[in-house]
Parts: sequence; structure tokens; C-alpha cells
Amino acid sequence: MRPTHRPFVASLIVFAACSPDYKLDRTAARVVVSPGLVDVGVVAIGGSTSGEITVTSVAGGDVEVVAAELLVLEGDGFSVGTLPVVPQEGAAALTVSFSPSEVGYHLARLTLTTDEPRNNLHVVDLRGAAGIAAAEVWPSVLDFGPVGAGTTADLPFTFANTGDIDLTVGSGILEGGGPFTLSTATPVHVVAGDTAAFVVTFSPIDAAPAGSALSFLLDAVSPVLTLRGNDCANGTAARYDTDGDGYTTCAPDCDDGRADVHPGAAESCDGADEDCDGRVDEGTPCADDDGDGVTEDDGDCNDGDATVAPTAAETPDNGVDDDCDGVIDRGTEDTDGDGYATEGGDCAPADPSVYPGAPELEDGLDNDCDGRTDEGTSLYDDDGDGMTEAGGDCDDTDATVYAGAREAADGADDDCDGTVDEGTSFGDDDGDGWTETGGDCDDTEAAVHPGAEELDGDGTDNDCDGTVE
Repeated sequence: MRPTHRPFVASLIVFAACSPDYKLDRTAARVVVSPGLVDVGVVAIGGSTSGEITVTSVAGGDVEVVAAELLVLEGDGFSVGTLPVVPQEGAAALTVSFSPSEVGYHLARLTLTTDEPRNNLHVVDLRGAAGIAAAEVWPSVLDFGPVGAGTTADLPFTFANTGDIDLTVGSGILEGGGPFTLSTATPVHVVAGDTAAFVVTFSPIDAAPAGSALSFLLDAVSPVLTLRGNDCANGTAARYDTDGDGYTTCAPDCDDGRADVHPGAAESCDGADEDCDGRVDEGTPCADDDGDGVTEDDGDCNDGDATVAPTAAETPDNGVDDDCDGVIDRGTEDTDGDGYATEGGDCAPADPSVYPGAPELEDGLDNDCDGRTDEGTSLYDDDGDGMTEAGGDCDDTDATVYAGAREAADGADDDCDGTVDEGTSFGDDDGDGWTETGGDCDDTEAAVHPGAEELDGDGTDNDCDGTVE
């Protein structure tokens, strides 16, 4: 029997083909994890951000990430999302979240364990930083004042990044919408410590009071800008008293472009209603006060009596120069030449400035013979509040307005000190742009108002949110 080596060779071939080491080298699953460092950037305290780790299959079948061990090296705030299964010849993402509670740099090391048959540990370093997000808007209230329907008005405001991280200002959120728009193109990147200028446009479709609030939601900080327009009752008084005469358009001041036009002002011959009573030039020589068709400038010698005018007929024996020709009818005597005799009602026949219907002068006399002295002049208390115009009454047609009166929230200078609504809930007494009606919880302190920076340890609710830090 001849020997043969064929079985031995065959067995070697089988052995080689079935070798476990050889099979493992060809079919072992393997993944690559990248990047080796995940930097999630800077985020505000109270905010969050995330980064991504990619696990890519480079050989073999599916691979499962079975464990994740997070070792904090400095700080806090890192967390790992759902552990993925990586498909053969595919890739999967693992999310790393960062929500820090402390300011500063934060470092961690993440070790991922997979079900790979060998080299199944993968290390990724994590890095992030945290800062304080803080912002203010100035002024905190934009009051457009009176704006006509169908027209537009623009007002600027400043956005200040008062924190230590950069902020990106988006379009903002307008409460209730309405006729206000943020006109500045967004987004605007504002680095820490810097400011940016913005513009709001008011486009009313009618004269109705309008109000809104513009909020900026930025990494756990939300400054709010209050917007008002055509709201005389609740608005900033100065916006409705542009001529500085102490009267606002809701008092009302019938011409807020002229300081000499307001309730109680002296009427003059200029075709304007200076005292805002709906009549023009009354009490002046160019007005026909008695309605007889003739003014004093046209020759009416008594513009307080409609029966007396150059066009009137003379009435015998009435003691009046009815036709203004300088001659009183027979049987009477006009001793002072004022057109009236005693029989016609002249209460001072020796004084030509005194006769029925004469203009009242500041002279202590009853010039018009009506039984009152100096009425309608600065020496007379026309509204009965105990004060004359000469004595400090800036509106002698309103008994609630005089020097020393109590200021009311009515858009008028009630105490005649040149300031409107001071000391009331509608007045901005501390000049911080906020009234008590608008939410100022301390209108004597300019550093206290909604949206102000809260100061730790001062025992004051600086931002008027109801809490003291």
C-alpha cells in the first residue's frame, strides 16, 4: 500500500481555512469615534447648548455603544444622550448636552464602551464655557406721543449687552402686534460690553391709544421695551406738551405747537383760538363779540351790546349813543364822552373808560358796569378758586388749577409749577423712563424700574419683579 500525503495536506488546508484567528481578522466589527475634542462653545448660565459625536462603522457588522462614562475634570453641566447602535458601513450620532450652573470653563472626559471584539474603548474630551447673560434697553419706554392716522413715526432705542457673553438679537416678540414694528434688520450680533442701535416704527391706522411690549428672548435674559402711542391719558406728559406751556393735548391744548395757546390764555387779534374755548379773537377789537355784524375795529363803540353799532338807529331819550356817532340823543348828557349817559347805564359818568359793555381793565374799577370788578383780567379770580392769574393761577377758568393745588393724574399742570402730573402714578418723577402706572415700583429712584439690573445684597427689588436679591 502506497503512502499518500493528500489527507495531511487536506487537513492543513482545512485547518488554515477554519482558523479562528484568521476568521476574526476578516470579520471583526470596528468603529471610529470623532472628533476627539468636542467644544460646545460659550453658553449663558440658565441656558443650554449641545455638541455631537459621530460613531462611524469602518469594518464588520453592527456595533452598539453599550456604556458611556463621564469623568468631570472641571466644572459641571455635561450630559450624554441616548447611546446609539451603529449599522454596518454606516454612522450614528451621539449628542452631548451642556447646561452649566457655574461661570467659567468646564472640562470633562467621555469614555464610550462598544461591543467591538477588541479595542472597544473610545475617549472623547468635552469642553465648554459659561458666562452671565445680561442686557438692557434704553430708554425702557418708547412713547411716540400723538401721531396722525396714516402717517409713521420712528424712535430709536439702544440695546446694551451688559453681560460677559456675546448675544445675538433676533426679531423680538411684539405683544399683541398692532401698529408697531422693529424696523432694524435682524439678527444683530452684540458682543459682551457693547451696544447696538435699533429703531421702532409706529404706523397708526386711527387715533386710538396704542400700546405693546417688545421682548428679546436671549439665553435666559429677556429685556422688555414698552411701546406707547396716541395714549395721552397714560403716556409721558412731556410727549403731549411739546410747546412746554403746561398743557397737554388731552388737557386739552388745542395747539401744542404754540406756547401762547392753551386753556385760559389771553386772546389776541390773530385769527387763532388762543384760549381753546372754540371761539376766535373774542374780547378783542377785531372780533364781533355782540353779534351785530360790526367789530370795534370797524367802529362799534360798544361791542358788548348788539343794539349799538354804526348801523343802528338812534333811540330817543335812552341815554345811549346807539349809532356810534359820538352824540347821545337829546335830553341826556354824556359828560365823559364815552357814548353813555347816566340814564343809559353809565355807572361812572366822569370816567370815559367806564360804561356798559366796556372792556374790563386791571384797574380796580367796574369798567363794564356789571357790578363786578376786573373780571376776565389777571387780577380777578374768574374760577373762584381763591387765586388770580396775577397771584399764580395758570388757568383761571378751572377751579382745580392754581399755585399750590394738588397735582392730579390728568395731563394738566394743576399746581402751576411748570411740570405735568408730577407725584402721581402718571408722572415719571425719577426720570428713568418709567411711571408707576407703567410698572415703576419706586418712582423716587432712577436705578429702580422694570428691566433694571438686579444688585445682589442691596435689599432692593431693582427690577420690580417682586423679589429682592
